[in-house]
Amino acid sequence: MSAFSSRYWVSARPLAAAACVFGVMTATLPEAHADDIRALRQSPPCDSKFLTALQISDLKQQLRVAYNLPAPSEATGKDDLDQATIVLSVGTLRPKHRDVIAYILSNSFCGTAGCATTILADRDDRRLAYPVFRVLTARTVVHLPITKLPTQHNGWPDLTVQIAGGGILQGYAAPAYFNGTTYTVDQSIHLGTITNGHSPKQGVPLLRDAPPAVGQCLLQ
Repeated sequence: MSAFSSRYWVSARPLAAAACVFGVMTATLPEAHADDIRALRQSPPCDSKFLTALQISDLKQQLRVAYNLPAPSEATGKDDLDQATIVLSVGTLRPKHRDVIAYILSNSFCGTAGCATTILADRDDRRLAYPVFRVLTARTVVHLPITKLPTQHNGWPDLTVQIAGGGILQGYAAPAYFNGTTYTVDQSIHLGTITNGHSPKQGVPLLRDAPPAVGQCLLQ
C-alpha cells in the first residue's frame, strides 16, 4: 500500500476541479467542511509555544512542494495554501520531536472523502538549521478525528482515522500504521463508529473539531 494508502486515503491535488475517489473537489466548499472550519478556528494560534518562525516558514514550503502548488496569483500574491485554513498537531507523535500533522481545509483541498492531511517529521540531525521538516506522508484525504493509539510500528505510533464519504453513510475508525517509510491505513479493520467526533478506540486525540486537542493549533 502507498502513503496512507487504501482507496480512502487518496491523492489530493489542490485544484478545485480535481477528482478524488469517493468525492470530487468542488468549487463550493461542502457545508460539512464549512462547519469544520468554524470549529477548528477555535484552536489556539500556532505561536512560539508551538513552532518558531523558521519552522513555520519551512513547514509551509514543504507543503507547497508536496502538493506541487502553482505560483501565487499575480492579482493577490497568494496561492491555494495561503487561502486555506490549516490546523496542526505539533509534537504529539514521537517523544522529544516536533513532528507535525497538517490538516488543510479549502475548496481546493477538500472533497466528500475529507480534507488534505500531511505528516511531517522533524529532521533527526539537530545540527541542520534548515530545512526543518521532511514530508513523511502527503497527498491524502481524510476526515477528523485523528487519534494516537498506545501501540506503535517502526518507532512511530499507530493512529486511527475516520473513513467516510463517497457512499459510506456511517463513518468508522480504521487503524493507520507506519511501515518504515510512510503510514498506511488498513480499511478492512473497523474499530467502530465515530460518535460525536470521538473515535471508539481508546487513544489520545491529536486533531479534532472541538474542543482542541493538546498540541493542536491554528496556523492560519
